[in-house]
Amino acid sequence: MALPSFTHCIAEAICFGLETELPLRGAIAVGEAILDENKGVFLEVARAERCQRWIGASFGPSFMKTDFNQGFHLHTILPYKSQYKDSASEYATGLTVDWPRRWRESRGSDPRPALRCLDTNPEFSDYYGRSEAFASFSEENHDWFKKQKHLAFG
Repeated sequence: MALPSFTHCIAEAICFGLETELPLRGAIAVGEAILDENKGVFLEVARAERCQRWIGASFGPSFMKTDFNQGFHLHTILPYKSQYKDSASEYATGLTVDWPRRWRESRGSDPRPALRCLDTNPEFSDYYGRSEAFASFSEENHDWFKKQKHLAFG
């Protein structure tokens, strides 16, 4: 599977999750998976996922260090950092899957009402609020890549 197809599939999975009342949060990493509980070595993706407070998917730091970051369809990703609990974290790359764009294009509507319907537990309201803010940011920056003269994700 090519990277552009992969980011499209991730966006679609997040949209489908919202439709089926299964909000998804995740992270995407590349490279060798090393798990060693005795040494405290865990997947980058697990650490990157935990540092987020929203519904969506961000890319981990391994994407910024490889040639994989050159194959995106720019309409499937979006530079954004407000979903992180600590934007100074080493896992806060600022590169995300633009799932709200996919929602608007495939469902022909705004994803924010779906987020509001799922926001029923005050313990997670901040997650939904940040997700709504991301959906607004996505809409406001729909063609962000057309305005950039030089793109560097590394």
